[in-house]
Amino acid sequence: MFAVISCLLLMITLSVAGNVFYAVFKEKPEDNQSQRYPMDNGTAFGNIIVPSNITKIAFRGDKGQFSAIPKDSRINIPEGKYLLQSWQIERKDKNGVLWRLDATNSNSKTGTIEVVANRDIKLNIGEPIISTLDFAKEKNAFSFSQNLTGKMGEKISIYRDNKKAEPPKLRIRSKTGNYDQTFNFEYG
Repeated sequence: MFAVISCLLLMITLSVAGNVFYAVFKEKPEDNQSQRYPMDNGTAFGNIIVPSNITKIAFRGDKGQFSAIPKDSRINIPEGKYLLQSWQIERKDKNGVLWRLDATNSNSKTGTIEVVANRDIKLNIGEPIISTLDFAKEKNAFSFSQNLTGKMGEKISIYRDNKKAEPPKLRIRSKTGNYDQTFNFEYG
């Protein structure tokens, strides 16, 4: 688990060694030289509980920005208020192809959590994701858009072998079958 707080020419990274957090100070982000300073021993921590298939998660808040790989569905971070920024699920299909869901969140109404010392907070994120199809009619033309969202309104992107997956297709067919067309959605 680590955290990054950037400010002007100073970058602070918090990393876990056992249960001890250290502040790592660097003059410039690209500088490989750093010094470690233990955080205040009085720092209180709480746990964020996530579904077992979450492979990465990030928060930002009053104690900094935290990006973590959950261990046993848990993330242990200093108490405080945080906004869920993103989460990720990775897995391989039966053919060994790597698939990844990336969720990004900017909604402070649904994505804000308060971590309290020695308490667990369960986040309702992950699968299933929601696919919606919206359409609009203007004169004699229709336009369609497809969106993927998470349980908290997060924007979802799907990757196949680290490349954005092909967008879905839309097939429109009349009851009689006289009209039968397939259209490609485009990203952007």
